[in-house]
Amino acid sequence: MKTLCLLRHAKSDWDASYGADHERPLNERGKRAAKSMGSFLKQEIVQPEIILSSTAKRTKETLSLLMKHAGWNASVTYLTDLYLCSRADIIKQLSHLDDKVESALVVGHQPTTGDFASWLLGGSQVDVPTGTFMMFSIPISSWRELKAAQASMKLYVTPRQLEN
Repeated sequence: MKTLCLLRHAKSDWDASYGADHERPLNERGKRAAKSMGSFLKQEIVQPEIILSSTAKRTKETLSLLMKHAGWNASVTYLTDLYLCSRADIIKQLSHLDDKVESALVVGHQPTTGDFASWLLGGSQVDVPTGTFMMFSIPISSWRELKAAQASMKLYVTPRQLEN
């Protein structure tokens, strides 16, 4: 049994001064959401063994804040292949994981995160607002066995759900 988590970056700042889309940072709301999600996850789940993340500034900032507030220190690999990628790109990256790895987190963007989540569940559309964290249980022993409609969702939480 493998555990796969997906995280969409938190709310970014469209009004910030940045060159390319890749360099767009988080806005204040996004920073608060990433911190809040980290605090929530600290209580709810065990840290993933490995984290694969897009190299975009907003994904790096989201992950950094989340990890700090969750108390995580997992190995993070930043991959340009996860920026503006497809579902197939995520599957390819996961297929390279050692089968000893039981849990992984992929940090990315829309529409790919939602498309991949929908694929894992067998096609039902998954809404993925900014900052959403999802956890799936998948009955496989090797990451190379990953196929559509195998997963069951164990956790789905948005930053809005954490607001008080």
